[in-house]
Amino acid sequence: AGDYIILKSEKNNYYHLEISDVSGRKVISLNGLTGNQKITVGQLPRGVYIFSVINGGKRYQLKFVKN
Repeated sequence: AGDYIILKSEKNNYYHLEISDVSGRKVISLNGLTGNQKITVGQLPRGVYIFSVINGGKRYQLKFVKN
């Protein structure tokens, strides 16, 4: 329940964050983020997820496993 991801970013750098399951279903979607964020993922069931950050039209992705 205390599982989280820390995302570090510049304070004036606005971005959108999405976490999707492997079937492509968005399970977390946060808009207008800036600066450092602590994203709680403890509520997600075990499985493989895609962590995406969208900034300035570019998408950065990382796959992670929730145990």
